[in-house]
Parts: sequence; C-alpha cells; structure tokens
Amino acid sequence: MKKLIINADDLGYTKEINKAIIYAFKKGVVTSASIMANMPAFSDAVKLCKKDPKLDIGIHLNITTGKPVLNPNEIKSLIDSKGNFSLTSTLIKLFLNRINLNEIEKEFDAQIKKVISANLKPTHLDSHHHLIHIFPGILNRTIKLMKMYNLKWIRVPDEKFYNSYYNIQLLNKVGLSFFSIPVRKKLYKNNLKHTGNFFGLLHERNVSMKSFKKIIGLLSDKEVNELCCHPGYENIDYLNRKKELKILTSKIFKDYIKEKNVKLINFRMLK
Repeated sequence: MKKLIINADDLGYTKEINKAIIYAFKKGVVTSASIMANMPAFSDAVKLCKKDPKLDIGIHLNITTGKPVLNPNEIKSLIDSKGNFSLTSTLIKLFLNRINLNEIEKEFDAQIKKVISANLKPTHLDSHHHLIHIFPGILNRTIKLMKMYNLKWIRVPDEKFYNSYYNIQLLNKVGLSFFSIPVRKKLYKNNLKHTGNFFGLLHERNVSMKSFKKIIGLLSDKEVNELCCHPGYENIDYLNRKKELKILTSKIFKDYIKEKNVKLINFRMLK
C-alpha cells in the first residue's frame, strides 16, 4: 500500500483559505496543514485547528509575504521600505549575500514560538514559496531551530518531472534537484527526516484532475509520499485555489485514491 500525506499550505493566510483547508480536511483528502504565523488570519486558523484537533499541523516559515512577527527594526535586512516581506526582494538579497542570516534565524524562531505559544503541537516544517527554509546558509539555521524545538520532519521539495505545461517547470526541476542533494545529506547527518517523494509544485500553475491523478500514479510504495496543495475559497497570487478545493473534495478523486491502493496518513503517524 502506498502512503500519502496531503498537506495544505498557507493556513493562516486569509479566513477564506482557512475555511477551505478545514473543509478539505473534513470532507476531502487533506490530512495535514502548514500554518503561517505572520499572516492576518493566524488567530482564526488557531481557533479552527482547536475545533478539529485531529488535523496535523506544521509550520509554514515565511519571509517572502506579509509582515514579520518581530519588530521590523530587528530584521531590517529582511524587509522592504514599507516594512513588508517581498519574494523578489528576498531572492535578490539572498543571491547578492545582502541578507543577515542571524535575522532570518530570529524571525523563524519567533514564528515557531508563536505557533507553539498558541498551544498547537507542530509535527513538521516547510516554507512559503517552497525553497526558503533549505536555501544555502539558511538550512543550517533551520536545522538548529528544528533541534531546539524537537521538530523531526522537514520538506525537501525535489519533485519528479512529469509534464511540460510550462517551460519554467523544467527550470524549477533542475533548481530543486540542485538544492536538494546536499540538503538530504545534511538532514541525514543531523538525524532529521523528510518524505521520500514530494509532489505539488510543478503542476500548481495548471491544476487539473488529470494532473492530480498523474501524481497519484507516480507515488512510491517503498517511501512515504507528500503532496502539497493550496485549497481556498478565493484565488490569491497565481494559484487557482478554488479549483484545487473542488478536486480535493470530489468523490472522483477520493475514489481514485482508493482504487490505486493509497493510504492517507499524516506526520503524526510517522515515527
């Protein structure tokens, strides 16, 4: 039997996204979710999680969207002139080595503490825009914090290339593989764990029932698989969250998962 974790990213982004994730957990195939401590609907997400304690919760570290948890004056290298995080600005600063890694660690630490202080018990860790938590230089800080807070599971978003809707997908795949090889080695040395297979990034610009079914067909029966998703009652950024919600709660997809002998699990079930 193939084991699959279906993790909904962006819990805490907005109330409409929160509602959709909970609905996809109750009525669909979502088994876990990653919460954003710095986003406006964090408190609403915490309330919903406490009403449904069976939902497995992870931490969605974020220095690319929204406002920081810390006072902006404490992390000046991470924010723009308006005191906000920016994906473009963060990536440019990282490549030019103009970000203070100590400040990243401080903000990550503050986000983790905020989740734990809300009496949630996170089981895993990933990040907004997928790669930030394992970026060279940042990975060491992430590992340090995982050990400090006894977090064992971390996302390594190295995905099999399975379609060609966009040329950028091939570039993404090359980049993910480049980052992931040394990451896996370092995680192994530090006794930290990641799922054997990851899916959900390469199809997010062209989500369809076909693409979701294709992923199910690529699951391994030898390793734990993770599929990240972004359900929502509203579309934000470039993601079609409404369409994902419809697929994740559809009888067709639920039946297909059963047909392919897939067991839905979460990180709590893993040793």
